[in-house]
Amino acid sequence: MIATQQKLYTFAEYLNYQDSTDNKYELFNGELISMPPASGFHALILRYIFKVLEREIEMLQLDWQVMPATVGIRTDKAKSRIPDLMILTAEQCQEIRNMTTAVIEFSP
Repeated sequence: MIATQQKLYTFAEYLNYQDSTDNKYELFNGELISMPPASGFHALILRYIFKVLEREIEMLQLDWQVMPATVGIRTDKAKSRIPDLMILTAEQCQEIRNMTTAVIEFSP
């Protein structure tokens, strides 16, 4: 059997990557990692945590937003993760507003 070498992507290539699926991908050391959908129980836990965080932010009158797994974060030169939930400041929300691929390039 002949092993084929998998293409390694740069961060810029990752940001522009598109395929014919609705899959989400993370970048790990240049390799695209497909992110499977969450289990039902996992999704319910995420919804609960989302609501708790959102209520607390409103109660404290902070200008932050709780984002579901739609915003990535660059964690290294060739790594980008898509956390289940992320809290963004108003500045970070403004930063992603005009991005074609929403990936924060610094820790929130």
